[in-house]
Amino acid sequence: MKEKSQSRQVFYGTREVAQILGIPEWRVKNFTEGAAYRLLPSYRIGSGKGSRRLYVWSDIFRMGIAERLVNFGFTPDSVGLAIREIPDSILSPYRDLLEAHGRQMRDQLKSTETPLLVQLGRTKLSGIWRVMTASEGHREWIRTVTNGGAAGDRQSAREQIFILNIANVCDSIFEALYRYSPTAG
Repeated sequence: MKEKSQSRQVFYGTREVAQILGIPEWRVKNFTEGAAYRLLPSYRIGSGKGSRRLYVWSDIFRMGIAERLVNFGFTPDSVGLAIREIPDSILSPYRDLLEAHGRQMRDQLKSTETPLLVQLGRTKLSGIWRVMTASEGHREWIRTVTNGGAAGDRQSAREQIFILNIANVCDSIFEALYRYSPTAG
């Protein structure tokens, strides 16, 4: 396991993650134990019955995004693929803000840089997931809604696009974490 950064690390158990995200504990367990989701906790203490899963902020952000995708009707396999496309660098600004307790810096991204999770394809099952900026997402949206793309465009077979604004989801999780944190004031 990689060594975590030198900053103060905060750990949460399954029950706490469920409370923060407003989901049942079984859903948190399903995200971490389900073979399709593969959202493993950052730390696991012990093995077998009585072992304990410990989650860090990035785990909670990933599970919150996964929950949104499940609510939109995506299958566990599709959700797992989508979540694995999100690099830690997308989630680290939220971790940094939580560590600094700097809520006032929350909306510092330019709108064209907003990270989006985008699925392009014919169906929810056959789509390809990508993370892109809002400006890139806008270009893909235009290609999709203008008759499936320009003539001769190899992506013209695309018939649908799904876009999830990662920043909006993370903002709501950030607020829930901030309210939950015993050090929040």
